[in-house]
Amino acid sequence: MDKQVIENYNNQFKVFESEVEYGFKNICLHYAINILTVNRQEPINKTPEFWNFTLYNLATVSILTLGRIFDVRSNYSIHKLLDILGQNLEILSLAELKSRKGPTIDFEEYISDKADFSKDMYRDLVRIKKRLYKQYEKPYKNYRNSIIGHRLVKSTVEIEGSDRFYFLDILNIYIDLYNLKRELWERYHNGRGHTYLTFDELTLQIHSIERNTENIPRYLYMVKDYLKLYHLLEQYG
Repeated sequence: MDKQVIENYNNQFKVFESEVEYGFKNICLHYAINILTVNRQEPINKTPEFWNFTLYNLATVSILTLGRIFDVRSNYSIHKLLDILGQNLEILSLAELKSRKGPTIDFEEYISDKADFSKDMYRDLVRIKKRLYKQYEKPYKNYRNSIIGHRLVKSTVEIEGSDRFYFLDILNIYIDLYNLKRELWERYHNGRGHTYLTFDELTLQIHSIERNTENIPRYLYMVKDYLKLYHLLEQYG
């Protein structure tokens, strides 16, 4: 296969991966601050303006990042990534995987339980992208352009009621984007699908992070740091 095509795909995937991880860790921290401080708000209440500002900015960054991911003109666009893949499905084929793995493993045994990447698998990814883009387009696109980008209005109250949103909706969009990103990564590197992260699993990971700070996923690194700061406020604030 043309090495330039592979290089173009990998470069596009890297910027997409970076944007997904950046937005995801911000909205994960937003969610974690809210659920971990239920009935234990006293340390946070000592510096309320800082935390209100922090929560606002975490949500703002996550929405701006969605804009980069879903903007059809963006260099970070999911549309551009899947277009490259759609024109070159063999990028994720087992034959290409074999050439990347080289002679260091028994490849036939390695792929014995794996299915080759197909048009149907690609169409499933496109359907997910279209569903997520529809979720983004209203209301987040309007919010991003009108409030964050150009200040055409001064507050969310000025956006039509039908355009209002919940922060959990943003989180769920990112969970799906993260799963899509991981699916593409696993297909490229291992020729298999990805075990999908769920909202309930993410919530459990956040609640258990104080007991288990080892081997936590990258998207929760800022949550771990937040807990250190929370305990410092609790102790010395």
